[in-house]
Amino acid sequence: PADARTVAQVYAELVQAMKAANRRPRSVQEIESRLGGFVDEYGKTPIATPTTPDLEAWINNRCKKLSARTRTHFRRVLNRLFSYAVKRGYREANPVAAIEKPNTEQTAPEILKPGQVRRLLEKAAEIRPEIVPYLAIGFFSGLRSTEIDGLDWKQINFQKRLIYVDPATAKKRRSRYVKLQPNLAAWLTPYRQEDGRIFYSRRALRIVQEKSKVDIPHNGARHSYGSYHLQAFED
Repeated sequence: PADARTVAQVYAELVQAMKAANRRPRSVQEIESRLGGFVDEYGKTPIATPTTPDLEAWINNRCKKLSARTRTHFRRVLNRLFSYAVKRGYREANPVAAIEKPNTEQTAPEILKPGQVRRLLEKAAEIRPEIVPYLAIGFFSGLRSTEIDGLDWKQINFQKRLIYVDPATAKKRRSRYVKLQPNLAAWLTPYRQEDGRIFYSRRALRIVQEKSKVDIPHNGARHSYGSYHLQAFED
């Protein structure tokens, strides 16, 4: 191509384009974190130069001791970069398209038993009460952690028993209402505020997990909620 951009230039352009398109901060962060090593190695190389074997070798070296799921993530961000380069006319074809997608086996979601959640909440109420609402909302409403991070007390309507999820924080950018179950209302009432963000601190959460001897697995609160809801309502 006439416009011989380097990998570093196209990477910077992609990140800027994603931010301008109002992509999720986490999506931008994934591109930045996973492609950082690639840019360090290939930054000065023209974007039209890397071949499928080059990129396959880079993934193999990068993911030598990592899972198939992680390989999929690295393949996806490389595909994003080179797809963007093709769209902008910086190269003719996407070399990542010819790289085989790793097979990933679905694993059963990890959940906490009710007794573990009780112990976690009771210990939080004892030593770090400010984080109780965050935990209770996670286990008893099914909101994603990113949705709770952006949740304000004024979005919780105790009278109508509803939680409003703003499209700015919702995964699919659509607003929705979540029912405020009686158990969640009971846990939230002592900490209720008129407005202000729901408190969260990584350090506080770590302390509560250590003291209660209960570790929350990845997406464990949301998965636990789903299991409890199915058991309680058969739906």
